[in-house]
Amino acid sequence: AEGNQVLVKLVTKLPPELRVPETPVAVPASLKRYGLSQIINHLLALDPPRPFDFIINGELLRKPLEAHLLQHGLSAEAVLEVEYVPAVLPPKEDKSAPHDDWVSSVDGLWGAEQLVSGSYDGCVRTWNVQGDEAECTGSWQAHAGGVNSVACGPGSGSRVMYSAGKDQAVLMWQVSSEGTPQLIATFQGHTDCVEALAVSPSGQLLGSAGWDKQLLIWQAGEEVVEAAAEAALAAPPPTAGKRRKGAAAPS
Repeated sequence: AEGNQVLVKLVTKLPPELRVPETPVAVPASLKRYGLSQIINHLLALDPPRPFDFIINGELLRKPLEAHLLQHGLSAEAVLEVEYVPAVLPPKEDKSAPHDDWVSSVDGLWGAEQLVSGSYDGCVRTWNVQGDEAECTGSWQAHAGGVNSVACGPGSGSRVMYSAGKDQAVLMWQVSSEGTPQLIATFQGHTDCVEALAVSPSGQLLGSAGWDKQLLIWQAGEEVVEAAAEAALAAPPPTAGKRRKGAAAPS
């Protein structure tokens, strides 16, 4: 009913400067998270005010205190312990970088301001990010049926990245500083869509996982780049459309 009050004990795991006295205080039973947040800001004299969320017995408070007590069969006579935490605000969109289809994967390239993305339109794109502006520096058709995953090798020397798609293939690329790609190797072994990629910290191994229930480990990195370069010098140019096949590392 209007005018009902609840005794609450406000607790937190935040630093001491954000803790209020834990002495129980009587507050209106109609209060929601906004009203409780106002109390915290008043007690701490926060300027500017900060939003808080409230947890009761492991559950975020999303209704008036009185409704929460009734829903969980809690007594209004007992002291209710309420933990407060900083509210997580929804992300604010700054700038967007449109693709022609769903964006399936994003990874950091070889610099703090570079990204690579894969899309269901089958294209891989590289991006240069300056502040809130993103400029597409390269785009190429990588897979038939869509790109499911992209991953970058460590370090900036070789500028190696990998892509995987619905065509069951894992591809190894070397990308120039201008965003021009060169296909280095094709890793074939999956019999269904390849869903995920991961590069080892050394960059010498690549893991791929597919809808065929297989996790495959491939030799990757500088050794494959060097082998591809040597093969290109020793052999005549490959027939159009023919790709070098990568070899799986023993496991």
